[in-house]
Amino acid sequence: MIHCDNDLDEKEVELPLNSKLICYTDGLTEARRMDEEMYDLERLRQNAQGMGKSMKAEKLGQARKNNVQTYLNGCEFTDDFTLVVLEVQSTS
Repeated sequence: MIHCDNDLDEKEVELPLNSKLICYTDGLTEARRMDEEMYDLERLRQNAQGMGKSMKAEKLGQARKNNVQTYLNGCEFTDDFTLVVLEVQSTS
């Protein structure tokens, strides 16, 4: 949890052209099926790498959400989640 008195580090990262940055909260990776197995970071990483090469940011974000919902197989999210996908594009 971030409180106004917490110290935050600031970093700059240069992203290559056509790359994507996926930002998410733990409600996404900690989503659980009926058997209590979490979606987890490794599953997110593997699926995002494959999909990210061929999809634009908006479609990638929707595909990520759909993939988690398919994984949940009818179970509801038990925590809120945030998912933001940014894409570096040429300005020309």
